Amino acid sequence: MNGLAQFAQVFSTLIFFPLLVRAFGTAEYGVYVIAVSVASMTQMLDLGVGASTVRLVAQRLSSRDVTGFSRVVSSSAMLLALIGIAVAGLMFAVGHAAGWLFSVTEEQAALLQTLLWVGAAMQVWYWPSSVAAHVLHGLERYDLVARTSVFSTLANVGSIGLVLYLDAGPVVLMALGALVMVAGSLLNIATLWAIGPTRRLVCPPSGVVAQEIIASGMPVFMNSVAQFLNREQVDRIVIGVALGPAVVAIYDVAAKLSMLIGQVAVLPTSAVLPVVARAVARGDDRALRALFLRGGRYITFAIVPLVVVLAVLAGPFIDVWFGAEFGESILVAQLLILGQLLYPPLLMGDPILTASGRLGSWVPRSYAIAAVNLGLSIALVRPLGPAGVACATLLSSLLELPLYARLMLRETGVTLSAWLRFTWAGYLPLPLTGLAAAVMAWLLPPSFMGIAVSGIVALVMYAVCVWALVLSEAERRSFVERVRRLAGRMGPI
Repeated sequence: MNGLAQFAQVFSTLIFFPLLVRAFGTAEYGVYVIAVSVASMTQMLDLGVGASTVRLVAQRLSSRDVTGFSRVVSSSAMLLALIGIAVAGLMFAVGHAAGWLFSVTEEQAALLQTLLWVGAAMQVWYWPSSVAAHVLHGLERYDLVARTSVFSTLANVGSIGLVLYLDAGPVVLMALGALVMVAGSLLNIATLWAIGPTRRLVCPPSGVVAQEIIASGMPVFMNSVAQFLNREQVDRIVIGVALGPAVVAIYDVAAKLSMLIGQVAVLPTSAVLPVVARAVARGDDRALRALFLRGGRYITFAIVPLVVVLAVLAGPFIDVWFGAEFGESILVAQLLILGQLLYPPLLMGDPILTASGRLGSWVPRSYAIAAVNLGLSIALVRPLGPAGVACATLLSSLLELPLYARLMLRETGVTLSAWLRFTWAGYLPLPLTGLAAAVMAWLLPPSFMGIAVSGIVALVMYAVCVWALVLSEAERRSFVERVRRLAGRMGPI
């Protein structure tokens, strides 16, 4: 549910995108995207406190350590408050230097400075208040986190509608986003207090526990930095520095389509970390191997057809919704989307490595890949424009796959042949899926209905092929039984 709410938020911003571009102007919207990208990049500076809090909360409660649980909560809040102050100062400094850091006019620099300073003010509240969401994740109360996410999504959509109705500018939109963030975090805090996982929810922070949180989260933090250097947020910054905000807007169209895949990938992995933490505490290596294999198999079934269908239909969708002036975004979108095609079989890797404390073994290679991506992006952005940055992302993802696969197979004890046979079977129907999407898009008129029908037909064809040719008889029976149980819980309509 939490993942679906996040997916809905990305989808809603994609739908409102052309309306905001027309209201703000392409260049001014690009300035807003740069400010949002800078604010998003600061999220990697949490020193791994968020993931470490989730893991330690699950462990403390599984061992019924009530005092330890409370100290994890208070110590995490203290650390996040300090981080928030530091991040606010950093964003204030970036805003002060915006005029010479980015390729912007004097007027655009003033707007960017204001947006970044609004973002800096947000950080002082955001970081310490986010501890409530981390604790709720550790408690596996995803239903409650999802409620807040749905509220925030609807409130953000309302904010965009209000800005469009009032013909207000990006500063008002940023300020309204800050108010939504504060309201959502207050809802999480009130929810955590109300459910009362223990009678003693708050106690003085502990220096020893704070050190444990930092030590546990440092590999996660270092890997997060590398991931941010290897993802679209940094690409926007590189383009903003080299080519200016108008080109950032062109890239942002493509990046939003690519982010839809990322949000779908959140759905099966968002609830895994506390479960893996308990399996690690039990020393249940067999469960971890099963999670890696079966999770990778079913995530592949769910995501790879969406990747192919989005890559095929990106051109018609951008032409219909954004117009001919964004034609340059089509190739960029296809490159970014296809860069995610080979990730699904490995998406269970990060929570397994994080919960087992072995993520540090991947960090050096992650930095090497991030350095390759950043170097290629800087080298290709001027001669090839935004497509050059997308090419760098695609090439770095191809480099990452064999390195990460080798690490995960070694850590889980799964053989290469078993992994390929069990997980990669989901790629077999993809050529037919892509062909079906392309043929349907060619036959149907260029419209939203035609694009939707083309995608649905292609996805249904993929599902039929997987059901008939890939799934075993036992898997089909298990799926039918699960659907029956779910229908039984829902009751008669």
